[in-house]
Amino acid sequence: MEVACDFNIHHACLALPVSASVDEHREHALTLSSLAASGTCNTCKLTSQAGCYLYRCAPCGFNVHPRCMPPPSQQQQQQQQQEEAGTAWEQTVQVGKGILQFGFFVLRATDDMTTGGLASPVIDVMEGLFGLYDSTRTVRRRNGQSAA
Repeated sequence: MEVACDFNIHHACLALPVSASVDEHREHALTLSSLAASGTCNTCKLTSQAGCYLYRCAPCGFNVHPRCMPPPSQQQQQQQQQEEAGTAWEQTVQVGKGILQFGFFVLRATDDMTTGGLASPVIDVMEGLFGLYDSTRTVRRRNGQSAA
């Protein structure tokens, strides 16, 4: 059974930033919001009906149509691209650390089964180099408890 969806969006609207600022209203950032009731754009003075999207400062009641917003400066565009790239890099690093942690877990388990933990100090150093070292493991080992 196919379910119909009545949701439509312009391609240009997908690229709109969630928040923005304008020189005429520096007190707060403006947030892209759907109007619950009609509202007037403070830039062009045209009224929009409920359901339309405006950049809005709720505390001040300041509204601006997306089409009335100044174009983003090249610096703002570069900053947004850097933020997006930074987020992607952080996610990649987290995935990489997860893979390394799993790899060291398997390596440690294999070492414990085959050599009785003889290579554990080397594995500890390698984990430390990758920023994965768990200092409680060494304390437990010194106290005669299992490292795992």
